[in-house]
Amino acid sequence: MSPGHNTAMTDQRFLDETAGLRRNLHDRRFEYFETQRNPDTTNEILVSLEKEITELQEKLHEDAPRTAYGSSGRGGHCF
Repeated sequence: MSPGHNTAMTDQRFLDETAGLRRNLHDRRFEYFETQRNPDTTNEILVSLEKEITELQEKLHEDAPRTAYGSSGRGGHCF
């Protein structure tokens, strides 16, 4: 088995195990942008969604394999 093979298995396991979490993050991002387009949206609603998105991103980062995502140097969060 090559070193890359083990990393690929780890990456696939991460993707399998976090499918629901990643789907939830995607849904929250979509909701955030749609809410942002609504002129009746308050800052409190946007801040709440931003907080939820950040928490989901942090959870994914914590669960990420260190070989692939955890030490990639891709800092910051992206909505």
